[in-house]
Amino acid sequence: MKKKVLSILLTLVMLMGIFAPAGILTASAASPIEGATGAGTEADPLIVDSPSELRAALAYDGTLYI
Repeated sequence: MKKKVLSILLTLVMLMGIFAPAGILTASAASPIEGATGAGTEADPLIVDSPSELRAALAYDGTLYI
């Protein structure tokens, strides 16, 4: 019984690796601002931890969610 459950689990993990888009499996997209975390999108806003990161985010040409 344990071998059957383990084989099913392993099969599901392998199928997820084949069919899941790479973007789902990654932690997050690269941040447009050096040192800040987050992608700057509505779903993954930019998190700034210092005044220099905030200045860089405010000077960024484009749309960022902070």
